[in-house]
Amino acid sequence: SGLSADAAYTFEVAVSGSHEADPRWRRDCGLNVIKILAGAGKVAPWADTRPAIIFIGDSIVEGICAKGAPSLPSNSCGEKVFGRLIAEALGMQPIINGFGGTGLAVAGSGGFPDTPTSIFNYQHDRPVRQEHAQAAYIQIGTNDTAAASTWQALLVTLVCRIKQRYPGVVVFLARPFNGKYEAQVIAAATATGSTYLDTTGMT
Repeated sequence: SGLSADAAYTFEVAVSGSHEADPRWRRDCGLNVIKILAGAGKVAPWADTRPAIIFIGDSIVEGICAKGAPSLPSNSCGEKVFGRLIAEALGMQPIINGFGGTGLAVAGSGGFPDTPTSIFNYQHDRPVRQEHAQAAYIQIGTNDTAAASTWQALLVTLVCRIKQRYPGVVVFLARPFNGKYEAQVIAAATATGSTYLDTTGMT
């Protein structure tokens, strides 16, 4: 209320309070904006042309427990997920592609498939628009149980797919906070020409 019809405003809607077990992979689930009432003003489409940075991972990347533990809707926070804060600090567009329970070789909560299957989608075959992707941050592995060599090969393949999709993208491979698959992340970074991020001591 109280906005001028002669001025231009940008509005952002952030969904908070979701749960990682919600069936969001289903085509009929999600947030649908039906109508925006502008009063005396006019509604114009807005495209985010900022360079994008994609954050890929599990519930940690998604923002589950961003306000604290345990995993409850009240502790999830789309506004406070670290990827969003990093992107905004850099003047970039955040694309959060993290889903609770997922891994490179394990399906996640709420019916989500493994990360390689969902990497370029957010529901079934509905693509995420990432035309301006310039960087990708990958932090995955906490939920995986695959053998080290198998997991490393999957990570290398994932990075190669991302680089093929977005030529020139800069890839950062972050060590899982619990240290899992650390040696494999380092090796995958070397093999793919990516930058390894040591998260030792971070939570």
